[in-house]
Amino acid sequence: MKLRKLSEKELLIAKIILTICMAVVMVHAVYILLKNFNSWPDNFYSRVFLLPIIIFTVGLVAYILPFVSYTKSYSTNAKADGIMVYVGIGAIILSIATFIFLISTRR
Repeated sequence: MKLRKLSEKELLIAKIILTICMAVVMVHAVYILLKNFNSWPDNFYSRVFLLPIIIFTVGLVAYILPFVSYTKSYSTNAKADGIMVYVGIGAIILSIATFIFLISTRR
């Protein structure tokens, strides 16, 4: 995939999205740790929404990060960045499939 340089406004929006996604992943990781260590019972949110949200946000980060690193010249490995974009798209598709599977098999 051909990466392009982002404008300053697009770069700021991308950084805000990356920050929000990483905060969402960290909050969910803390929730999982608290739930497991305190033996909290499973609820509908933790059974259906937790895993797809984490996979989606990680996929979004994997999709956006190569554009940010290409714009700021942090990375010179364009082939790996292009592959990371495809991994991000695959993770987003996987999160949707996981959500559909968990909704269809809930008790």
